[in-house]
Amino acid sequence: MKINLQRTISTLTNVLDFVGTDEFQHSKRVALMAAKIASAMNWPQLRCERMLYAGMLLDCGVSRAKEHRAITETLEWEGAQNHCLRGADYLATCPPLAEYSGVVRWHHTRWEALLLENIDDELRAESNLLFLADRTDFLLAPYFVGASLKNEILWEYPEIVE
Repeated sequence: MKINLQRTISTLTNVLDFVGTDEFQHSKRVALMAAKIASAMNWPQLRCERMLYAGMLLDCGVSRAKEHRAITETLEWEGAQNHCLRGADYLATCPPLAEYSGVVRWHHTRWEALLLENIDDELRAESNLLFLADRTDFLLAPYFVGASLKNEILWEYPEIVE
């Protein structure tokens, strides 16, 4: 059986949005920002796509709307690593998505703390890039008016919105 990874991940993110309906399509906005930043850094196309998919999956470990609100209301909070660990564990058990578990695991770890971890430089850079895109969405969110304007960027990429 062949799986269309982009369609599968896009569908998963639609389901994950039901956890935190107050921030609809947060992960898709983060994914697009991460892919655009990676492209601006002249990363290879496949690595840019990896950032797109990782961004769409970054909050798969969020288990409650209350936890999602903490992600979208606070720049940094004490329990941030909990959903990262859960998400990495979930992804690690699913072979088509396992390659994203590392970047999801570290996406709320600050750069200086990542330097202390025994991980390779590529994973460190990808995790930090995802952290940057995630927190950028958090910082920009108050300046958008309503979900339609907030998600306007997504309509440039209909294959992701579906």
